Order: sequence, then C-alpha cells, then structure tokens
Amino acid sequence: MKKLIIEKFRTNSGAEYVYDGITGTVIPSNKILDKAIDIYNSNNTENVIDELSQEFDRYEVISAVKFISRWKSIFNGIYKDTNYDSNLDKQNSDFNDNNIKELIENGAMFLLVLTLTEDCNFRCKYCYLSETYNYTRNRTNNYMTLETGKRAIDLYFQYLSTIEKSVPTKKAAITFYGGEPLMNLNLLMELIQYSEKTSKIPITYSMTTNGSLLTDEIGDFIVKYKIHVAISFDGSEENHDSNRVSYGNKPTFNIVYNNIKKFQQRHPNYPNIGIISVYNIKTDLYKNVELFENDDLPPIYFSNQVNDINTEYYNQFTKEDYDKFNKSYSELKKLYIQKKQNGDKISSYLKTLIEPTILPIILRQRHMDSRTSIIPYTGSCIPGMKISVRVDGTIDMCERVNQTLSIGNIDKGLDYGAIKRIIKLYNANFTHECEICIARNTCPLCFAHCNKDSKFILPENFCSHWREKNKEVLSTAYTILEKNHEAFDNVSNLLSTAFEFRF
Repeated sequence: MKKLIIEKFRTNSGAEYVYDGITGTVIPSNKILDKAIDIYNSNNTENVIDELSQEFDRYEVISAVKFISRWKSIFNGIYKDTNYDSNLDKQNSDFNDNNIKELIENGAMFLLVLTLTEDCNFRCKYCYLSETYNYTRNRTNNYMTLETGKRAIDLYFQYLSTIEKSVPTKKAAITFYGGEPLMNLNLLMELIQYSEKTSKIPITYSMTTNGSLLTDEIGDFIVKYKIHVAISFDGSEENHDSNRVSYGNKPTFNIVYNNIKKFQQRHPNYPNIGIISVYNIKTDLYKNVELFENDDLPPIYFSNQVNDINTEYYNQFTKEDYDKFNKSYSELKKLYIQKKQNGDKISSYLKTLIEPTILPIILRQRHMDSRTSIIPYTGSCIPGMKISVRVDGTIDMCERVNQTLSIGNIDKGLDYGAIKRIIKLYNANFTHECEICIARNTCPLCFAHCNKDSKFILPENFCSHWREKNKEVLSTAYTILEKNHEAFDNVSNLLSTAFEFRF
C-alpha cells in the first residue's frame, strides 16, 4: 500500500500548488493534476486516463498522468510505501563511535559555548533556566574558573586542529553564555585574551547578555575584539517590564535601553550588536513595531514567543487574551505579506516576528540535498557539533538541554559512546514515523524540544501542530513569491546572523 506524501495548498490569489513531502518540491497544480494524483495511487495509467477523460480533455489528462509517472520514476516522489523498510533499525545497529568521530573530524564541529556562570542579576518571569520550566537547569551561584575555561578552549582548538586537515578554511566560533555572562566579566576578558594567543585560526566571538551591566569599559572591549553581542530587550517599556525584572520585581527597561543608547553613541558604526526580543500573549505587538520603526535601535536578531514546552506559564492567559493577540498577529502578518510582495522596507521587529516561521519552508531539504543517515530526519544537529561546557567542565550537546545526557568533559573530551546512545534513543523514540510524514523536510524538532530527565518525549500534539503549520506557511511563502520571487534571497544571511544567539 502506498501513501500520498503531499500537501495541497492555495495562495491568497487562489493559485493551486502541490508540495511533495518526499522531494521537498512545490509543484504548480490544477484540477486535473490534483485528481490524477489522488487516483493514480490505486489504478494503472490507462485506467486513470480513461476515468479522468470523462471529465477533462483527454490530451491534458495524458500530460498530467505522464508528469506523475515521470516524477515517480525519476525522483521517487509523491507516494511512499507504508510497508517501507526505512533501514533505520539497521542504521541504529550499524553506526558506531567511529562514524560519529569521523563525522565531527570531517568538519561537523563549529561552536564552543562557555557557560561562564549560572547566576543572573535578573529574575525574568519566563526564564527558560528557572523554576518556570520543568527539566531545565536552574539558576545557581556557580561560576566557571579560569582553569576550566582554558581547558575547554584547549580541547576545542585540539578538535579544530584535526578538522583543519580536511577543512582547511574552518574557523573558530566561541560564544559566552550564562546566567548573565557579564557577571563573570574578568573571566570573559581573560578567556578571549587567552584564545587570541592560543588560536592559529580566526575566531568569531559572540555573547548573549541582558544588557544591564554594559558599561563603557565593557563596550570598548567588545569593539576591540569584534564580539557579536545580542542584548535581550523585549520592546516597549510596558512590554519589556512585564516580564524582564530584577530582584523584587523591579523594572529594567530604563537600565537596558539607556545602556544600549550609550553604547551606540560611543560606537555609532559598530555592526555586531543586535537584539533578542521575546513576546507573550499579552505583548502589545503594535507598540513594539512602532518602537523599532521610529527609534534608531540595533537590529533584531530574532523575536521568539515564550517557550510553551514543559511549563505552566501559559495558564495565566484568558481566552480574551488569546483572541486579542491572534487578531493583532494576523493583522501584522497581512502587513508583512503586503510589504514583502512589494519589496517595501520592513521594520526589523515585524520581519523577525513573522519570518522565522517561514524559514523552515524556504530552507527545507530538497531532493538532491544530503543529510547524515545517523539522524535522517527532524531538525536536530549531531551531538558534538557544538560543545557546550558547563561551569564545572562537563560537556553537553547544547546549552538548552538539561544536565542528564552529557556527552563528555574537558578532561577526557567527547564521549562518542554517550553520543551514540543518545542518538539511538532519539531515533528509537521519533524518527521511525518521519519517513511517511508530509513535514519531514521542514520539521524543527530537536533535542532541546523533547529532552526530559535522561530521556526524550515528544511534546503533546507536536507533529500534528507542525503539519498544520507546514501547510499554512507554504501558503504564506508562495503568496509572497508569486509577486516577488526575490523576497527571500537574503534569508540565509539572516539565519547565519541569528543562529549563534538562539537559546
């Protein structure tokens, strides 16, 4: 039995398309092709032609059927055998520690994340690293030492020196994380100076900060070493202070805003500073759009809705809150589409409010794209591609996962056996069903979405929600592309800029 792996959708103009979930291709459609695809699966070619010719022109029917036949023959697209042998079990049993080691040594590793401290001077109400969320590490008063930081950097450069043999152009990337990393300022400065003396290749530095400790001295240091800085700033004063507070529920907008402005005045042409903005159901999106349109603030790297996984944070909102928010979001989405179609200038807030949902569609895997067979589906990277080092020197696959599935430590390096076990556990839980999923080439699921205590559990309704979203976003993207085929030409640049600061 074969299953259709397609999504039929329409754009705002009424144009019809078929998204082939196997090849990742979007095909312009019509009523003839639409019906031919539906009945081709259970009929032979002649029967399909005879049946459809009773309703449509026979020549056009033959053309549609020939297209389907050739598409299947050349690309194995549109239909998938539900009794498929995905070879996933075989892959799970066949791949070993050396497969992972070779993958990383051939250039997969790209980033070192150093958690300088687990402490923070803010008490943001939606903080992912707090009691607001289950299964994540919480704030502590633990700080990384200079010795631990140096050993982590030495290990990272050791791996890069091996990678350099197969990828001579490989560059180093180090990001500083927390807590609030500027609470361990001396260590940050010492580690950058140590890296500069130690590294034989160029290094890109980045840092995520709440902006409250951004003094002139720190700003000068940032500019000197060209550090890419992302400041958490949630927009208008009302929006920002509703969640981003310090001890005693004290507002922080004026502190952060003034520090940003002082940095801009002191370093007016510095290009490597941007904003991370978070919103919830009560955020006044219009006020944020207005602020970033009228105020000369740094660009927004991305704006995210407060994470809704493993938390009761959203229980505080009423139906009226949701209705009001959805109305605002829908109106702003229409404005975004209109501006994108016309090639008009779009404020950084409006762009990052709407565009991240479109990125997985635009950047989806196509037929000729390759992905490692170790994790054949979903948006997860290979553990070890990123080295995230805790304050005590333990290595995690990502700064967003909890501390129950470490992949090594700075003394012994990466534990390829642990990485293998994690991948097998992940594949066993999820990727068997991906083979026949319409959204398999756009799925954003990763370890951070589903990491519980020493295991992975799929969030409730994750797959069904993403499949629905997949269709909606396909319609949005192609509504825009019909009128402006260059609308998303800069998406890869936007993604590379924002990627280092996702948390």
